[in-house]
This record gives sequence, C-alpha cells and structure tokens, in this order.
Amino acid sequence: MEFETLKQSHLKRNIMIGVVAVLIISAVVLNFTRAKYRVTQSIPLVNGTINYTLPDIQIVGLYINGVEAEELDSTKSYTLDTTQSTCTYKDGTAIDNLTLSYDSDTKTFTIAPYTTKGTKCTLYFDEEPTAADTIEDLYPNNQDMLAYDDYGNIRYIGANPNNYVLFNNELWRIIGVFSEDTHGVSGQKLIKIIRSESLGSIAWDSGNVNDWSTASLQTTLNGDYLNGSGSYASTGIKSDTARNMIETVTWKLGGTESYTSSSNGLASHFYGYERGKTVYIDLVKLTV
Repeated sequence: MEFETLKQSHLKRNIMIGVVAVLIISAVVLNFTRAKYRVTQSIPLVNGTINYTLPDIQIVGLYINGVEAEELDSTKSYTLDTTQSTCTYKDGTAIDNLTLSYDSDTKTFTIAPYTTKGTKCTLYFDEEPTAADTIEDLYPNNQDMLAYDDYGNIRYIGANPNNYVLFNNELWRIIGVFSEDTHGVSGQKLIKIIRSESLGSIAWDSGNVNDWSTASLQTTLNGDYLNGSGSYASTGIKSDTARNMIETVTWKLGGTESYTSSSNGLASHFYGYERGKTVYIDLVKLTV
C-alpha cells in the first residue's frame, strides 16, 4: 500500500493519491515574524505590490483571538477582524473609509487606499479551526461514525460514514486524524485520506523486491503520480495547490512472519508490527 500525506488545516479546501495512496492535511499562512512594534518594508496592495521604505507603514500592534502577539503561526490559518483592525496617520488621527483585508491562501495583507507615509496599523486576527480540530469537535455528537483508537487517534468507523471530501477534483475519504507519534511531524495533527476510486492494479515492485525505498510503486506514486506526468497525466495530482497540501511523514516498515491466524491477523496487530523493529528486505529478516 502506498501512502502520502497532506498538510493539515485544509478540510474546508479539498483533499487526495492512488489505489491505496493516502494523504494528510494541513495549512500555510503569512508569518508576521516579530511583527509587533516593527515596520513592514513592503505591503501588497489591491493594485499590486508596492515597496516602501521603513518609515512608510508600521504594524504597531498584532492580536490573535484578542491576545497580543508578536507573529502569526505559520502552521495555522487566520481571518482578519476588519471591525477591530485600524490604521492611523502618523499623528495618530484615524484614517476613515480604509479597506483592510487578508487572504490566507495567498498570504496577502491588503490596505487601500494607501494615503500617506507613516501610516500605523493595529491588526486583529482570529485563528481558524484546523481540519483536525473540526473533526475532533464532531466526535461528541457523532460517535456512531467517529471513534478513538488505542493510540489516541480519531478515526471514521462504520459501513458508510459521511467522510467524503473533494481533493484534486476527486472524491476522497477521510480515514482519521493522527498525532505526531504516528507520522513524525512534530506538533501537528494530520489528516489521512484515501482515494475513493482505485487507480487500477499496480505492482508493489516490478522486480519482486521487498524494499520500499526502491519499490516501483514508491517511485511511481512519488514521481509521475505526484507530478501528474507520464501515464498519470490525467489521473495524478493536478495542481500545485493540491501538491502543496501533501506532507512528508515517517513511513513505518515493521512486519511479521505470522499473519494468517485469527489471533494474529487483526488490523491492530499490524499497526503494532509496523511500529516494531522487525523488517523484511527481500525475505531477509532484520532487526533495526
């Protein structure tokens, strides 16, 4: 099975990789690095990006959910509270009829019309809930289709739960929300999804070698499929927007020699084997 991962905060956006390709979601936003009491050297305006000298525009206050902050977290999404955000002239006089906006997709703060040097702005942002937060908030009232596993990850359950999302202009299904202990991305909960329709029969490795690092499935999915090229020009990842939602995570390679008995063939057993120290390379048992 081939797994990919998607950057987190994008449930509202859309989702998608292959027969058994799996992705995990997440979000990227503008980083106001040390923005508090510092000046901004360039501000993208509605009619294009205009560069200013340091004294031209100052961000003198930055607030997130009403709390004073120094920067926006690049792993989270925000909306600009235009009712509280204000800009003043250099002498502190309020600027009337000013339009402020922030686009978290393009990471663009907009101020129009820009009128004078020394404009000072105080900006208020509200943190948007991540896709993972949204799913976890659904749990209390939807325990018929959501459940926590033994490792603290929330998963969709049942014969046909309502877990469909649109990613890469295709239907995918959310498997669940997984912690950093599962995928190795520090400090993030990532969403894992699986393509609703199969890509067809694809060999694990055309040379029959049990080594994921060189397997043909791995190179295909991380090559032509991911890039939407070659034989996957129409069925692969179709845009940079979707491609940039894919996260790089730790790939678990543990295995077992015994898996046929009912007492040793459950999904929970394999979950443990994958995270163990026994791997098999070309039928050779190794301990790592």
